[in-house]
Amino acid sequence: MLVNKQPVLLLCPSLIGAGVERRIYLLVNQLKQDWSHLKLGLLREEGQFLSRVDVAQRVYVPPDSFSRFFCFPLKQFQEPYYFLLAIGQIKMMQERIRPAVVMTFTLETTLPMFFARFLVSGHRPVWVISEDSNTAVAAGNVCKFEVVNVLLKNVLGYVYRHADFITTVSSTVQDSVEQQYGIPVEKINVIHNPVDSDGIRKSADNNRPFNFEYIIAVGRLVKVKQFDLLINAFSHVYKSHAVQLVILGEGPEKKHLQQLAADLKLADVIHFPGFVNNPWVYMKYAKMLVLSSRIEGFGNVITEAMTIGCPVIATACGGPADIIKHNSNGLIADQDALSVAHAITRLLDSPELSRSLSSQALLDAEKYHPIHSSACFNDMLLELLNSTNHHTTQCHKRTMLSIDNDA
Repeated sequence: MLVNKQPVLLLCPSLIGAGVERRIYLLVNQLKQDWSHLKLGLLREEGQFLSRVDVAQRVYVPPDSFSRFFCFPLKQFQEPYYFLLAIGQIKMMQERIRPAVVMTFTLETTLPMFFARFLVSGHRPVWVISEDSNTAVAAGNVCKFEVVNVLLKNVLGYVYRHADFITTVSSTVQDSVEQQYGIPVEKINVIHNPVDSDGIRKSADNNRPFNFEYIIAVGRLVKVKQFDLLINAFSHVYKSHAVQLVILGEGPEKKHLQQLAADLKLADVIHFPGFVNNPWVYMKYAKMLVLSSRIEGFGNVITEAMTIGCPVIATACGGPADIIKHNSNGLIADQDALSVAHAITRLLDSPELSRSLSSQALLDAEKYHPIHSSACFNDMLLELLNSTNHHTTQCHKRTMLSIDNDA
C-alpha cells in the first residue's frame, strides 16, 4: 500500500459531542493508514472519543504557554479571549507540523484559522473547510435584528471565499454554501458522514430496554429539532395505537417538552430518559425512529438507525433527502404534526411496509461505512495537493522564464 508522507492537519475544538466529533475520530483512524503524517489538532484535549485516537495522532498546544503574552488583557471578556487563544494555538500547531493541508471542522476552528494562516511566515497550506451544518441559514437567524444577521452572513462569506476548498455533508449544505456565500461550485464537493456500523451493531446487541412498544427520537433538546412537533403528532397517533414515545437527549427545551406532554395528558406514555451512552439498543427495539427537525445538515441518527434495521421517518428538512429514498428505505413527511402522524400511522398499520423499509435501509447503510468516506477524503486531498503542486510548478516556470528574458 502506497502511503503519503505529506503532513495533514485536521482541526477540531475537542472530541466532546456525538456529531462532528464522531465523524472526525472515524476519519482519523481510517486516513492514518494512507497518510503517515496525519495529525488531529485540538483546542481542548477532552471528550469521550479522545481515547479512540492514538496519542501519536493528536496535537495539542496548551494555551497557558503563550496566553499571558498574547491575549491576557482580554481575559475578562470570555468570547474574545478564547477566540484569540484559538488563533495562537492554531498558529503554533502549523509552525510545529508545517502541514501541506489544513482542514477545519466547525466555526470554532474555521474562524481563527482565517487569521492564524497569516501569522505563519513562509508557509501557506491548502485550506479546506468542512461544512457539517447549514451555517449560512443559521447565521441568518442569530439575532432579532436583521442587520446583525446580514453582517454575520457577509463576514462568514468573506472567510469561506478565502478557503481553497469546501467539503459539505449533503447536497443541501452544498447548495446553501454556493448560493449564500457565492462560492464557485467547482470549489465544493459532498462527502457524506461515515457511520461506525460495526461498533453500532455490536452496541445494539443487548437486552431490550422497555417491555412496551415504542417510537424513538434522539437528539439534543433544542428548538431546531422540533420535538414539540413530534409530541403533537404523537398525540394524534396515540388515540388509535397502543404505542409510547421515547425521546433520548438533554437540552434547554426539556422542561418545556415535559410540560407539553403533561398538557396533552400524555406524561405517562412519553418518556425522557435523558442522554444515554448506548442509544442504538433503544433504536434496535423501536417500532421506528422519527427525526422531526426544522433543518438538518445531514442527519447522523438516520444512518445509525438504518445500520441496525430500524425504520426511519424524517421531516423534509434538507440533509435527510440525501439519505432517504421515500417509500424505499424510509419515509419523508412534511413539517407539520398531521403529516408526521400520518407517516407514523402508515408504518404502525403496515408491518409489511416496515419490513421492506428496514431491509432496504440495511443495504443502503453500507454506503456510509467509514472506508467509503475516508476514500473520498483521500481522493480529495490527493487532487488538491496535485493541483497545488502543478500550480506551483507553473508559477516557478513562469518566474524562471522571466529571469531568462531579463538576462
